[in-house]
Amino acid sequence: MVFNRKTYLRMWRARNPDYEKLRWADLGKRVKRYACHRRWVIENRERVRVYLHNWYLGHREQQLRWQSDWATQNPGKVRATRARRRARELRAASDQWSWKDIEKIYARQAGLCYYCRIELNGVFDVEHKIPLCRGGSDRLENICCSCEPCNQRKSRKTDEEFSSVLASEASSI
Repeated sequence: MVFNRKTYLRMWRARNPDYEKLRWADLGKRVKRYACHRRWVIENRERVRVYLHNWYLGHREQQLRWQSDWATQNPGKVRATRARRRARELRAASDQWSWKDIEKIYARQAGLCYYCRIELNGVFDVEHKIPLCRGGSDRLENICCSCEPCNQRKSRKTDEEFSSVLASEASSI
């Protein structure tokens, strides 16, 4: 007889009721242990800071390698983090958006550049329709995905200004 995981677990728990009690008791112990550890860390903040600093000095190359590996494996998250940091520096009105939100915007645009409509193939810039330097916000409604050439050419123009530039170029051809 073939069972799915949910059915199997239900049957296993019925046969092993004591295990569930132990598991929940252990969870309570872990929560208490974590709270105790957290309290110790807060009370010994300077000691922890010195320890972590010394660890970093002894493992600097390893830490930099880990960070570099993570950055190459997560380019979208790196771009999103940099864009949020820039918005914070400019004190723009902001939402707490993540890389998943950018992926939703990318899907909503059907993988096409917001301006020239070429296919992005997963390589794009996170772009503000109204630039932060011109008072634009860092909210999701002001963010789109564009190809690098459009992002570079758009520069400090709003999306309407840049669209009119693209339209005038297309009409002159």
